[in-house]
Amino acid sequence: MPGGRKEIAPQEFVDNVKICEPLGCSDHNQIHFIIKVKGERNRKTRYRKTFHKGRYKDMREYLAKTDWNNTLKNKTATECWNILKSEIDCVVDKFVPLKKQGKRSKKKHLSKEAIRKIKYKQMMWKTYRHTGSEEDYSIYKETLNQATAEIRNSKRSYEQKIAFNIKHDSKNCYTYVRSKQKVQDKVGPLEGSDGNIITEGYLMAENLNEYFKFGVYQGRY
Repeated sequence: MPGGRKEIAPQEFVDNVKICEPLGCSDHNQIHFIIKVKGERNRKTRYRKTFHKGRYKDMREYLAKTDWNNTLKNKTATECWNILKSEIDCVVDKFVPLKKQGKRSKKKHLSKEAIRKIKYKQMMWKTYRHTGSEEDYSIYKETLNQATAEIRNSKRSYEQKIAFNIKHDSKNCYTYVRSKQKVQDKVGPLEGSDGNIITEGYLMAENLNEYFKFGVYQGRY
């Protein structure tokens, strides 16, 4: 190749191909493989904000000292939002501690019994792939049904638990609900009073700000 670079055959990119157990109750098998690429490992330590340990009392006292009437006086909705967002970011950085981000934890709705049956199901699939006997396949199907039922029961128990404790631990409940959302709600586009469609964020903010100021929104969604 030009520049003296060695051409790599396509088959050298993929290695260690394995045909694994079917995905759920599907009749299609999973295929696991390794793609060999060269890259630099990012060793940069990442941190995340631990909001449940935030000093919210100090945060409220800090924000209460700000003269919001003069700060936001004669400002547009966009300018007010930028000022408010800047203040909030500053307060969060000041009063919410950071924590070193570790590995992703396991799914919370899976009980120890469910994890044990999942591992046993995977082991019986490997046994069937090695022997190819109908008897081992029947055992695998039985363990598959047991694991599926245990996962369903474990998930139901977890959802009932967080729903029962919503008054004492609402954050955990809403976090779980948001994790199940597939579509994120968003505002707009809007139709202004002149009939034009508004899509820009700052223009929609200005348009809605008129509604909150005068109590009447002339446009429509």
